[in-house]
Amino acid sequence: MYEFVATHLAPAPLDAVWEVWSDLTGQPAWDPRTRQVLLDGPFVAGTTGHVRRTGSPSGPFRIARVDPPHGWDTSTTLPGGELRWSHRLEPADGGTLLTLTYRATGPLELLHRVLWGPATRRSMSATWSGLDARLAAR
Repeated sequence: MYEFVATHLAPAPLDAVWEVWSDLTGQPAWDPRTRQVLLDGPFVAGTTGHVRRTGSPSGPFRIARVDPPHGWDTSTTLPGGELRWSHRLEPADGGTLLTLTYRATGPLELLHRVLWGPATRRSMSATWSGLDARLAAR
């Protein structure tokens, strides 16, 4: 298994951050890594979709869990494994603490460890900056 965790203190209250961060189809407007997100239904567990990102493979995903306004998980089936993104929100002094966990299992874990995971980790500061700018513009 390969996993990394990224955290960020967003300078806005929990409900405001939830509204922006959980709007998956709106992410291309503020996240430079995300080119397109399509959902096949509402933002609830079981809904499927497709994401196109810069610097990593595009593909289908499924919303595995939604717990408003505290978090959600998405998962993508990989050959013999899974890629899971867990998003957590917690109220904190000065705003909302965000925790993103990226976890890859199965035979493609090595590619995630040496290629896609590190690229995603390096791009997280731009993602957090884009989110903060979107929150400030509201």
